[in-house]
Amino acid sequence: MRLIYNNLADIATITPSITSSGSTSNLQNNRKSSVHRAGNNVTYTLTWPTTHIINSVALPATNLVAGSTIAVKLYATTSSGTAHTQQAAISAALDRNPIMPGNVTTLDYTHFSIGGATKTSIWFPTITTQTTQKVEIILTNGSSIDCSRIVCGKYWEPKRDVSRGITLGIQDTSETSRTRTGDTYINTTYITESMNFELKYFLDDDRKQLLDIFRTWGTNQYVYISVFPDNTNTEMTRSYSIYGRSSDISLTYDVDKIYSSSLNIESW
Repeated sequence: MRLIYNNLADIATITPSITSSGSTSNLQNNRKSSVHRAGNNVTYTLTWPTTHIINSVALPATNLVAGSTIAVKLYATTSSGTAHTQQAAISAALDRNPIMPGNVTTLDYTHFSIGGATKTSIWFPTITTQTTQKVEIILTNGSSIDCSRIVCGKYWEPKRDVSRGITLGIQDTSETSRTRTGDTYINTTYITESMNFELKYFLDDDRKQLLDIFRTWGTNQYVYISVFPDNTNTEMTRSYSIYGRSSDISLTYDVDKIYSSSLNIESW
């Protein structure tokens, strides 16, 4: 499991290679329906006044589908011509071929609230200590690209992995009513996701870090979690990733400075 909590994209200057509509400030808020729209190819360049350790990039809501690609390059300075770390183009939405109500297959931001958003992420090794001042995110798609959020930063990874029994939930808030004549009407509203899992038998260092994160970030701010962060199996990574906040966290002292925790995450 890997978790991004301090989203450095929020303090970056973001420059797109092309803009069809929308501001890049839309990439720095948590309004899923406010997006930056580009052509079917775009490079987002993120820069900072100072350097940071960055080993992960995530896009919690885009309209990327099967055939789309993502690549990421990290540069030591804003003037560097060669990336110190990079991920070559890989599938951004492996096996993602959604069909929305009405037989709609070309997605845009209007589908994000009803299950049409795609999650995409790139993860570099934890041992990355090289500091970064510029990040390039290169996307390709078969149609215009709608991107609602950029998340990047240094992730936390516990020494022990998530226990078996991960629960994914889908909450559909649509309302169904029936008239006296028996007609049924459905008021379609938003769909959200949830994820519940346990971390078992971790030690004191992980306990301190976990508590620090969720005391200050995870209950009132959004975090990005991937249970299976893998750049080679992007479908599995996407399915078991969530951008949201902790609705409940508990910590159990098992025995002799060995702990367990249960996390419930509700998506944005």
